[in-house]
Amino acid sequence: MSTLHHEALLEDCFDEAIQSFCESNKLTEAEFAEISNHEGVILAIEKSARQRFEDLCQWKYRPHISHLHGATTIIKV
Repeated sequence: MSTLHHEALLEDCFDEAIQSFCESNKLTEAEFAEISNHEGVILAIEKSARQRFEDLCQWKYRPHISHLHGATTIIKV
């Protein structure tokens, strides 16, 4: 994957992390805007986004295993 693709994925992960944070804490956009610069909020969102990104990358590069016709084959990605 290209660097631009990774950056786009990471940006999506941050968007998802913010949305999840707001839903979990029952925050409106306005309420989130008021606390979005708080260090604890930033750290929580960054941690969540990085974890989402790592999970995506691990899934993407995990070898695929096929058990076609009783033979086990590892298919590289």
